[in-house]
Amino acid sequence: MEEALFNDLFLNMVQLMPLFRKKLGPAYDRVDRVDKILKKNQIGTVMMVGHNGQMTSTMLGKCLDMKKGSLTTLIDSLEEKGFVYRERDKKDRRKTWIRLTEQGQNYRQEKYRLLKQEYAEILSNLSDKEVQELHESIVKVVNIVDKL
Repeated sequence: MEEALFNDLFLNMVQLMPLFRKKLGPAYDRVDRVDKILKKNQIGTVMMVGHNGQMTSTMLGKCLDMKKGSLTTLIDSLEEKGFVYRERDKKDRRKTWIRLTEQGQNYRQEKYRLLKQEYAEILSNLSDKEVQELHESIVKVVNIVDKL
């Protein structure tokens, strides 16, 4: 890769996360504050497990950048509240899957509904053309980053 291209790419990638947090983060904060049922890490866990359908604690730990001990405590708390359950893999008894309960699924759906409303409000400041360009760009970024 050409050095100038790499440097520009690097600077834009470093700029993306803080920009995302600044512009879209408040939407997540508002949705998180709607109820005080779960804490931020618990909400993130419910959303992540629901998105994937099921996850092992190792997979979840990598996604949330959490150590095993903290993650076990987090999963235990969600299990006690009735949002997730653990199930041993039928083919590999060493593996345990974390899945959402019906309560967890309902909670996740409501959070997504509220977040979708927040995003609609944020995106209403853009023209239809800009929304289309944003959509196409994000699809490309997700597909490319997924290959890394």
